[in-house]
Amino acid sequence: MHSFVFGRKRQKSFVFGRKRKTRFRSVFSVCVCACIAKADVESRLNSAQTALMLQEDAIHRSEREHKQMMDRMTSLERTLNVLESDKQQLQVT
Repeated sequence: MHSFVFGRKRQKSFVFGRKRKTRFRSVFSVCVCACIAKADVESRLNSAQTALMLQEDAIHRSEREHKQMMDRMTSLERTLNVLESDKQQLQVT
């Protein structure tokens, strides 16, 4: 009788051990999935940050070029005004 009870307990322990292993595997799978998801989110965040930096660089470059063009246009307008003034002076004399 003891061997039967012992065998039964042992069988019960084996079933519970299997449940623990299954539980461990499912928890482990969840952890692995979470780690993969975290890595994916970090990768997408890194890509978004890189895209933002590139956009900021493009904006700054565009603003710089715009300022240079405005300065050039102002310079040309001044030159034009000087030349028109010289032309009027030449026509008067």
